Amino acid sequence: MIIKPPKISVRDTREPPYLPPVTRAYIDLMRPFSLIGSFLAGFFLVLLYSSYHGQTFTPLLGTTVGIILSLLHAGSQIINQSSREEIEIDKATGKTYRPMVREILHPMDGFYLAILLFTIGNLAALYINPTFAVFTLLITFFGISYTTGLRTKKIFFINNMHQGVARGALPILAVWSISGNPFDIFPLSLALIGATWTTSFQSTKDFNDEEIAGDRKFSVMTLPVVLGKNMTLVIMSLIGTLSFIFMGIFIISGIFPGSFIWLFTLVIPSVLILYCLKKEYRLPHLENNAAWGFFYLGLSMFYIMPAILI
Repeated sequence: MIIKPPKISVRDTREPPYLPPVTRAYIDLMRPFSLIGSFLAGFFLVLLYSSYHGQTFTPLLGTTVGIILSLLHAGSQIINQSSREEIEIDKATGKTYRPMVREILHPMDGFYLAILLFTIGNLAALYINPTFAVFTLLITFFGISYTTGLRTKKIFFINNMHQGVARGALPILAVWSISGNPFDIFPLSLALIGATWTTSFQSTKDFNDEEIAGDRKFSVMTLPVVLGKNMTLVIMSLIGTLSFIFMGIFIISGIFPGSFIWLFTLVIPSVLILYCLKKEYRLPHLENNAAWGFFYLGLSMFYIMPAILI
């Protein structure tokens, strides 16, 4: 009998050349690459709000809001890797390079760091505006409850909707609450598109075979686990198309300016996501598949382009 060695990531062999292992472990827990999107969302949403209302854009405020959203996102990433069950899931899915799996850090180290980041982020939000702080607390709740407490990550399709609201809608409403009404038709419409598009393509990270096997083992009911890869691609296509239908309706009705027609260029990363998933493209040194990179590209475009087009 030939026993195959366990599949491990190429990142297992990449030791930090300049940083102490513990320092590098704390940085890795925050998933710094994914924080770029959070910062861009905060910065460009402040720019969008200022342009929409004919106000002078304050780069300091945009930078501060971007940092706050990054801190909250980092806290969520850390919580996601620090629960006992998530550590076991990471082991099952071959993510043996993660700090908790390698036991460089104790799970409580992660929880303490997450609490610190959440506290700093929410206190900074409170300093800016109490209403803004209410929304950042809501973002914090969504970040924690995904894998801890409610564990919406395990509930079929609710897991996608949860991330759709947290990543695609709440940042918009939060920034709009700083000095305006987050429930005006413009921010609500933009939030609806963001939530729909993100809900659709959030499943990109769930397609790897080892991810499906690990999720199934721990009863994490993702779309690929429940419906299979091909049907999931169909569902993603339909929901993604719905986000563009909403976009067209809001442009035709005058809720969005005509220049927002360029938002339809989001079709490009959307199609690339589906294509890469269909072809099962993987890139070296990336934790997830190639489609996950296009997901972050599309989400960044969604936050950057309206600020430029307005």
